[in-house]
Amino acid sequence: MNGNDETTLSSMTAMRKPGLGKELAVVVAIKLVVIALLWWGFVRDQRVEVRAEDIAASPSDAQLHTNRENKTHAQ
Repeated sequence: MNGNDETTLSSMTAMRKPGLGKELAVVVAIKLVVIALLWWGFVRDQRVEVRAEDIAASPSDAQLHTNRENKTHAQ
């Protein structure tokens, strides 16, 4: 190592912040709690209703595929 490498290494070591891992863990934990609270407050009670009539009335994938093939062959 030359003198420049030693200076860079010592400055990188000096930049390390003690307790950084603990601080990051706390920040991540707080964010997870906030996300959980937002979900609990806004999403938890939401439901999607699927009725058999709606499914029966919608075109199936097979019908859509057949319609696309007919259009391309007609051109």
